Amino acid sequence: MKKNTLSLCAAVMICFSLSPTPVFALSDIINVRHWTAPDNTRIVIDTGSEARYDVQEKDQKLVIDIFHSELLPDVALEYPLNVPAVKGIQVVPLPGDTTRVEVALGEQVVAKVFTLGQILDKPHRIVIDVRIPEVEQREADERIRIADLEAKRIVVIDPGHGGEDPGAIGRLGTREKDIVLMIARELRTMLAERGYQVFLTRDGDYFVSLEQRGRIARQYNADLFISIHADAAPVRSARGSSVYCLSTIGASNEAARLLAASQNLSDILGGDPGTGGNDEADPIILNMLQTESLNQSRSFGSIALANLKRANDLKFATVQGAPFRVLKLPDITSVLVETAYLSNYQEELLLKNTEFRKDIAWAIAASVTEYLPNQVSAEFRERDVRYRPQSPSIVLAREEITYTVRKGDRLERIAVDHGTTVRTLMEMNNIRSRDRIYVGQQLNIPGGGLADVPEPTPAVYTVEAGDTLERVARRYGVSMTDLARMNSIRSHDLIYVGQRLTLKSAASSSTASAAPDRPSTHVVARGDTLEQISRRYGVSMGELMRFNNIRSRDRIFVGQRLTLKSAASSSRASASPDRPSTHVIARGDTLERISHRYSVAVDDLVHANNLKSRNHIQAGQKIIIPAASDKNTGSVRKPEQLYTVSRGDTLGTIARRFGTSIETLMAANSLESRDRIFAGQQITIPR
Repeated sequence: MKKNTLSLCAAVMICFSLSPTPVFALSDIINVRHWTAPDNTRIVIDTGSEARYDVQEKDQKLVIDIFHSELLPDVALEYPLNVPAVKGIQVVPLPGDTTRVEVALGEQVVAKVFTLGQILDKPHRIVIDVRIPEVEQREADERIRIADLEAKRIVVIDPGHGGEDPGAIGRLGTREKDIVLMIARELRTMLAERGYQVFLTRDGDYFVSLEQRGRIARQYNADLFISIHADAAPVRSARGSSVYCLSTIGASNEAARLLAASQNLSDILGGDPGTGGNDEADPIILNMLQTESLNQSRSFGSIALANLKRANDLKFATVQGAPFRVLKLPDITSVLVETAYLSNYQEELLLKNTEFRKDIAWAIAASVTEYLPNQVSAEFRERDVRYRPQSPSIVLAREEITYTVRKGDRLERIAVDHGTTVRTLMEMNNIRSRDRIYVGQQLNIPGGGLADVPEPTPAVYTVEAGDTLERVARRYGVSMTDLARMNSIRSHDLIYVGQRLTLKSAASSSTASAAPDRPSTHVVARGDTLEQISRRYGVSMGELMRFNNIRSRDRIFVGQRLTLKSAASSSRASASPDRPSTHVIARGDTLERISHRYSVAVDDLVHANNLKSRNHIQAGQKIIIPAASDKNTGSVRKPEQLYTVSRGDTLGTIARRFGTSIETLMAANSLESRDRIFAGQQITIPR
């Protein structure tokens, strides 16, 4: 029995030794970003999956080697920062699927490297924080010195979010972190005129943790702490200003609870490695319960609501309570002001308007003057009584906008998205039935654009967190189809943070062509059906099935790339002047990838460049991109398709799925055995 057991173990070990070595998928290096504050610089490396890395620090240089990684072509190789903490960043591809990031450090700095996992729309990240302790200490000492002078009332204004945490993002691409910083700076100017000492927790686009924001207020021994935000809600019709103070018991309503949860998430989104497990606030809360700070906060909040009501509609008529981490301050009157809803189209337009932002700043400044009067501010009290904010209804009535009906639109959804009613839309557009709208119809929308809403179209736009292709297109008045075509985007869902999108040519081409062309391919997403894809691109289901050799309308799968055009239209597209004549090989390129990128057959690439093998290419090599036609027959040759093997796949199932044979697959991929494929392997599907 023992002998048989030993024989069985030996057989199992032999089987494991003969099985193919597992291949680890490479982690894409998607982007390198950086922000600089007065006392630190943060560098963020976005990766496609959780990355393994090694860190070494020597000769005033921080070296991070990222293993099993692949550098995407759009990532720059050099970033000359030349700020006190960091002099520059270099990205160097190394042999063995390793990417090296070298950070040239400044004098007397402390560097810390840590990782952050995927959350919401943020990818896996490697974060490098470079601090200047001497500057940090000098800033803290200066705050304490100012607090000891007690010459003037001190107000600390906290513009929410910043850096990697953009906060809410409106339909026009307006970012909360930018809007609240503009309001905070305007408020600082107004309060300084009224004789207050005013300080901001951040005065630029960089990340400040919730704990640090509170620490700044405590070091100043502030009389008042005001955190400024611009709200977002799942229901786009939600609108109005509101004021919150700390609640040590719970939220006053469900909306307050959700808002506090989203704002408390800021440290996790922005990347504070110390988030979680910090009970420092517990004794602070007990302290606050023994003082009048909570009552004072509610008192100031009520004054602020009365003034905000003159500048905007109110979401809540009374001060709301919620467990905001940023408001956990001892003996400091602290409130959080939600100025308006960025998720509401009309209020996003308001927040983009300079006069409206000034009105919001005035409302808060007038409240400070009433709550903390001083000798200088007394003269402003009478002015504030006579001050007439610009009515939001007047602002929004300046001009109408035109909306083009798209597939899937309903009059109810259009009304909600634009903050109006179905009846108003029907009356303005002479619509007799709410079901009588059609694709391409131009609808007049009341209360539309403002004088300062349109933004100049840059040549290149860098994708931010929360962006979608539709949002970028709408922001700059460019069609989604043109954006996708100009940037070689094959699916409207496949854009990523840090990606650089060309806009200028797309804008001009959209005006030149009255009927923009559909993309050539679509990658099937979860929930897609052939019928939905057919309606989306205006292609009949019969054509879709014929173009892609689909035998049943139910036989599509997530990740499958569907051809949307016939071979004839593909050949016309291949003759387009948009295709370059040459391509420089980047690290990780294969002929199959280049073939798909330029819609050229692999064999044509091999022949045009006199390559001995499809595997004989190297980084930096310049190759010719030929026309996609066969020299002998003159017929258009379809590009080959790549398929990533999933767990449980066999060559037989793959062959049946794509309407080909096992022998054809083996020949196209130089496979010696039909059993030698593995999960994650990319194989060529010949057409």
